[in-house]
Order: sequence, then structure tokens, then C-alpha cells
Amino acid sequence: MDYETSAVINIASKAIIMKIAYLDKEDNIIELEKLEKPLNLGIESFNTGRISYEIVEEICFILKNFRNKLKEYGVKKVKVIATTALREAKNSKFIIEQIKSRTKFNIDVLDDNEEKTIIYKQMIRIIENDKNFKNANIILSYIGTGSLGIMYYLNGEIKFNHNIKVGTIKLAQILKELNNETISFYSVVDQYLRSFGVTLQNSFKNENVNYFFITGREIRLISKLIDKHYEQISINDFNTFIEDIKNKTINQINEKYSIINEKPENILATLAIYKMLLSISKVNNMKIFNIGLMDSILYEILKRNEYTRYEEDFEEKVIKSAYYFGEKYHFDKIHAKNVEKYALIIFNEINNIHKLKQRDRFLLRIASILHDIGKFINLKNHAYYSYEIIKASDLPGLNIKDIEVVSNIARLHSKNNIDINEETLKILTNKERIRIAKLLSILRIADALDRSHTKKTKEIDLKNTKNKIIINVYTTEDMTLEEWTFNKKSEFFQEVFGKKIILQKVVK
Repeated sequence: MDYETSAVINIASKAIIMKIAYLDKEDNIIELEKLEKPLNLGIESFNTGRISYEIVEEICFILKNFRNKLKEYGVKKVKVIATTALREAKNSKFIIEQIKSRTKFNIDVLDDNEEKTIIYKQMIRIIENDKNFKNANIILSYIGTGSLGIMYYLNGEIKFNHNIKVGTIKLAQILKELNNETISFYSVVDQYLRSFGVTLQNSFKNENVNYFFITGREIRLISKLIDKHYEQISINDFNTFIEDIKNKTINQINEKYSIINEKPENILATLAIYKMLLSISKVNNMKIFNIGLMDSILYEILKRNEYTRYEEDFEEKVIKSAYYFGEKYHFDKIHAKNVEKYALIIFNEINNIHKLKQRDRFLLRIASILHDIGKFINLKNHAYYSYEIIKASDLPGLNIKDIEVVSNIARLHSKNNIDINEETLKILTNKERIRIAKLLSILRIADALDRSHTKKTKEIDLKNTKNKIIINVYTTEDMTLEEWTFNKKSEFFQEVFGKKIILQKVVK
């Protein structure tokens, strides 16, 4: 073929799916073929916590057949992903290695936040290209097989994000024993979800939600059962459908609706989850987005330049979201902004020695904003509590490794005698520990420049010479406390980068 084709393969909970597509001359993504092979990976993984030899055999067989199809289309780029079922299996590392060895496919196992972020980016991109939703307050939601994602998108900004482990298959597995004892599986799920609803209610308190946008395999099927047009469902129609289906047995649901390739209990779980969210948000309509994980990844691959520009815009939304998160813990916003500003100046001016990437710069900004939020819990040991809060957070746009970087920078930012080989960091590779050390050393210097939290420094610049780095601080204020803190924290910076760093006060 005379165009470049790309493909995405998803080792999902219920099937292995492959989509092959290309970008036409009008810049449209055209799907050439979709293959879907059923696989009971999710049920086995959620039931036993492990993946069997037989399932591995099946996965490898399917992937080898897919490779033949890729050759047939002359695919130039293929991305293989896996989500909850493979990620949460106790033997996942062995399984991934076996699959790679036998099929020559590298598998990118997406963590929960990564999966949701990919979907949300596409939803937000579509929303921002539609004038009807300008300045709107919107709930975005996506149910996967293992978890529920909820994002509150307020007037073009991400105000908060939640990930809850109550996905469709996982929920059905958790409650399967109760299901054997009762006719109404829906009622059991509804009761199980109430505690989550109470928690989420606090997040939406005093918020005026205009729209409720959702996506996911099950909700798209439900919308078709309710209305053939399926792009939008009224709350009345949704509630009427629930009333009709909720007290039926699994067999009765199958008989009435002829559901194909989907278990009725998954449909019931989805209905109960969205009923809970609708009762909280109090909107009148649900808009269904026909957006899937694989389509979103194909967009990233085939429209790389456009995606890169949008990625930069999304990262700025995440930065603003970090400030919202900090406000929840009554942080010192002015100090956070100062530390972020100084950290970026230092990062940019010494890029020839730190050799870090733009993603690291982004994580440094997040760490600068949130390093002190633990003071909300305890002033004396605030760095440790900053670490705990960040580790437990659902910050949008950050994966598990990103959270590990940011939380450890916060934990160590005020510590003396830092040891990157300490027990807490031993789970990380040497490369990851050095990365944290570089970012940490920059943040510690930036933090020292505003040690008194009074913004004594009006302006700074940096001179990077062969043997030393000089930070010129332009101020008329007394800098005794800042100079003392700077001298203490400069030792670690010198240890990491092999260069002296000197603070120089300049009176204008």
C-alpha cells in the first residue's frame, strides 16, 4: 500500500482485539480491519489472581495469527497494550516475558490512571472543538472492566479526578456469591455502591453540573438497547430502562434483550454505577461518546504532531489541577508558585548537565506545587505526609511511576543526609533513583530561595560556568534564613551534579 498503516492490539479482559488503520489525504483516520478473539482472561485473573498456562498458550496463538495479518497490510507501527486483567495478575511479570519471548511483541501494560487519561484526553479534545460546550461544567466518566473513572471538567479546567476499583467484571466477580442467593443482582450492586456514592457526594457538593459525558463498551450497548440513535439518553428513559430490567433474572434479561457478546450481570453493574453518578450530578441527559481506548491510541500514533500539541495543552490543565488539589489541603499557594517558578529557571538553565526530558520538567512542576501539602496533617513531619497524600492521590495525567517520582521528591525535600539507596527507594531501578535525585536537588534549591514563604526574592537569574553555578538573587530584603537553608541544601546538589552552586545577593 502507498500509505503508512498502523495498528493497536489490546489484550483486554474479555478478548484480544486488533485494529488496523491509516491516515488518508484529508487527514481522516480510516479503519481497515478489526479483529476480535474472545478470551476469558479477566474472569480467570479476578477469580484466581493468576493467569494459567492455558490462557498464555491462547494469547500467544492469537498474537501470532495477528502478526500474519499485520504483514499482509504492511503495517509500519504496532502498539500492543494490556489493562486491568493482565496488570493485576500476581504472575503478570512472568506472563509478559513469556508472551514477548514467544511472539516478539512488546506489551505496554497500562496502569489504571494511564488508561483513563488516554480516554479523557480524547473526550476533552472533542469537547473543546464543540462551541456548544464552551464554559460548561462537565462530568466525564469511563467504566473499564476493573475500575470506574470520574473527572470533573470545570470551564476548561480539570478540577478533580477519581479512580474507583468498581469496574464491571470486577464488580460482578466480587458479588457473584451474593448473586447466587438473590434474584435481584441489580439491588445487591446498588447497595454495595452506596458507600462510594456518599464519598463522591462530597466532591460535587455545591457544584452545578451541566453535562454528563460517558463512554465505555457496556454503556454504548445499553444506549442502543434504550434508543437506536444512542448518542444521548434522557434520564427518564434511562430510569425507565432500569425499572424494567433491575428485577429480572439473568436468563430473563437474555431472553428479552438478546444480549450478544456481553454478560447481563456486567450490564446491570454498569446501570447501577451510572445510576449512582446521576443521582449525585443531577443532570437531565447523558451524552454517549463513541470513544475507545484503541481509537484514542491510534489517534496518538497516526496524528502525532497534532497529538503532541494537544499533549502540551493537557499538561497545563494537569498543572492547574494540581493547584486545585493543593487547595483541598490548604497549602501555601504563593509559596508553591514561587518554588515552581524558581525550579523551572534552574531546570532550564542547567539542561546541559542534568540531561533530563520534558516529562521530567513536568513532574518537577507537580512536585514543586505539592511538596508541602502534608502540613495540613502534621507540621513537624510534613514531608512524610506529603508523600502519603500524593501516593494515595488520583492526580490526572500521571501514571504509577510518575506518582512514585513526585511523592518521593516531596518526602525527601526537607531531609538531611539523603541516601538514594535507602529501603523505600530500593524497589526502583538505579536509573529511576538518579532521576529522582536530580529533580529533588533542583527542588530543594528552589524551596530554599523562598524558605521564609514571604517572596523576598523579586527576580533571579543563573550563570552556569564550567566549575560552578551562580544564582543571582535580586532583592533588598534580609536573606539570612534563605542563605542558611541554601548552604545546607547545596551540598546534595553538588553531590548529584558535581558542581558547586552559589547564592549571590544583588541589590538593585
